[in-house]
Amino acid sequence: MLAGAVALAMGFASTANRAQEAVPRATIAFQQDRRDDGPFQRAVDAAGSELAKLGYDVHVVTMDGVECRGIAPELCDAAAKPDIAIIVNDAEDTDFGGTIMGEPEVAADGYSLGVAERHTLSEPPAMQLRIAGEGPRGVIYALHDVARRICLRQWRPGQWLGAVCNPAFSTRLVSFHDNPGEAPFESRYRDPAAVLDAGFNGVIFHGLAGVCLYDGYDKRLIPEGSEARAQVLAAREKLAAKIKAAKAEHLMVFLNGDEIALPASALALYGADVMALTKSAAPCFSAGKPKTLELIRATLEEVLATFPDIDGIQVRTGEVYTESEPMLAGNNPTSGSDELHPDWTEHDKLASVISTIRDVVCVEHGKRYNQRAWGYWSSAHSVPERWLDLAGRIEPSPLLTFSFKQPKTDYWRWNTLNPNFGVGPHGQWAEFEMAREYEGKGAFPSYLGRYLAQGPTEVAPAGGVRAIRDAGVTGAWCWVRGGGWHGPYLQNETWVLLNTFAFARLLWDPDADPWELAREFAVLELGVPADRTDLLDRFERIQRLSEEAVLKARYIGPFIAKGHLKGGSGWTPDGNWSRDDQIGVADDTLPAQAFWRFMKDDGTVPDAIAEKEQALAAWAQLMAEFEALRAGLPAEGEHAEQWLELYDTARYGDTWMRTVCHHFIGCWKAWQWHSGERKDTALHDEALEHLRLSEAAWAEHVGEVAALPGVASPYEEHGFSQEREAVRAMLAGGPAPRPNHGGGGR
Repeated sequence: MLAGAVALAMGFASTANRAQEAVPRATIAFQQDRRDDGPFQRAVDAAGSELAKLGYDVHVVTMDGVECRGIAPELCDAAAKPDIAIIVNDAEDTDFGGTIMGEPEVAADGYSLGVAERHTLSEPPAMQLRIAGEGPRGVIYALHDVARRICLRQWRPGQWLGAVCNPAFSTRLVSFHDNPGEAPFESRYRDPAAVLDAGFNGVIFHGLAGVCLYDGYDKRLIPEGSEARAQVLAAREKLAAKIKAAKAEHLMVFLNGDEIALPASALALYGADVMALTKSAAPCFSAGKPKTLELIRATLEEVLATFPDIDGIQVRTGEVYTESEPMLAGNNPTSGSDELHPDWTEHDKLASVISTIRDVVCVEHGKRYNQRAWGYWSSAHSVPERWLDLAGRIEPSPLLTFSFKQPKTDYWRWNTLNPNFGVGPHGQWAEFEMAREYEGKGAFPSYLGRYLAQGPTEVAPAGGVRAIRDAGVTGAWCWVRGGGWHGPYLQNETWVLLNTFAFARLLWDPDADPWELAREFAVLELGVPADRTDLLDRFERIQRLSEEAVLKARYIGPFIAKGHLKGGSGWTPDGNWSRDDQIGVADDTLPAQAFWRFMKDDGTVPDAIAEKEQALAAWAQLMAEFEALRAGLPAEGEHAEQWLELYDTARYGDTWMRTVCHHFIGCWKAWQWHSGERKDTALHDEALEHLRLSEAAWAEHVGEVAALPGVASPYEEHGFSQEREAVRAMLAGGPAPRPNHGGGGR
């Protein structure tokens, strides 16, 4: 071995016949200082493993110097004769970069891939693929890209490759919204290595007031020897370990919490000095009293001193939940009024808290601060005029951003793109949900890729990642899991992983084809051979059908289109008759009847029935595609059990679809029969049959399907069985059920 190159241990098993002499050789070379970088070595392993699958004998070397125009001396040695050399270097190495594509413009986290020109080298290998990455993450992303291209058969040694890849969004974060008071979700993306390898560059961990002792402010708040202090110390230890692990993966770290959330003891200790009163005269924290703002400042000062390696803070003010941090109490800053500021508006209160946080985090500590603008349908989150009123009260900072959800209100369909993107004087982020709480939380196929990329099809103005980026938004983050409450509790999160995979890729290239991304996932994660286009076609159709069926089954489109609820704002567009793991809103609320009362006057009942029939047809086709796909895959092997579980999740969705769609169709047909003076025997019999099918599907859902390995916990129902029996009694000649005041979300 010549000076300047150091051989590393080989961990790649070539699939070539070692007994044959003509085993192709591949060498991956990189700078010596990356030898002990775990995330980088993992990326080298990924690329090397894919080369080994092609039959290459893979060698890894490090470079001490830059000889032969940036190539390790070993690679210029005619005796070594690698057939392919992958050379990894920094984008700022102008000599190295200039041999790739001239002068590629590589942004932060970006990278360039290119085949070196033969004339630049003496005695070159047969082929050299050069990688230039911007920063430690850039080269890691590049190596994973090479591995992905080989696995997907998008590139093989011997083919030309030239690309500059820069992320469209400079900030790309992963978060979780664990159910308050419950154990955290288990997920692949709890591992920061998975976050980095997917193309994200940061994480958001929960922890503000709940990791503070306040010893430097007032030791009485979290007293020595108290249960509260033990809880805080345990939370600090866990959080410190998570931050350390994330930083080892070159990730940014933001800490997230709700405001106002402070030690519950503060209300008793300080009384009127921190207190406001709600309309019901209940005490809460005042957003304007100096003592409250001192406590918020003390919280942030302690967090930033305790965890100096974090990159920033994220705060939510729209809701406050302290179930997982029982030592805290809290409320929305807009709550209550006090004697110091009796005339303050909601925006006065919000601006008071936000400006305090901005001063501490951005001005005094030079850290980033992302403020979630979350609020209800009439708030600054959803109404540009309201947003501008709030935004104008807060001094801009290059370190301050405000975050808005992709939809105008919350994660429902039938919402336009949030109109606040690109509006106002502050930098912005966008937030997305991968396991949507109103659409099954990933318990069954429900592909979001097209929606994330392009937005809703049912309302305008639509818009997805591309429209958001074009509006000037530079940051985007997702809740991989969480949102809402309770279940369904997943045993297999593959459909969530699919959505997250698509989201991660779209943050790099908003114009990527979301259906092609689904196909790539099937190859990379589920073992579908890249050359089996017939199976990939079926997997793509499953994803297309899942979006269509979920939209038509979960939402009552003809009802929503009339804007009956919240002025058609998009908030609870059809009354949340299904959310989390619950269908129906209460045992004494009859869901189909609630919608019937509106739609009979609108003349839209036939349209609503047709919508549910289309949902049933789409899911039946999805099941047929799934069965054909499984028939084309090996019955045994690495992915066989996973495919069986995924098929069973589709069965889970099938029983949910048949339960709700047949129920609505049956009840609405029964009401049509009733309003037609009970004369149409065909309607009568069709209604009974649909009710029978719904009941059978529900029994299957909570029985046979719930017992299958890999499926989520079953739904609960409220009002469906009661309505079914009431409607059957009506069809048998009894009186019509009396109107109720639920179901439609009134």
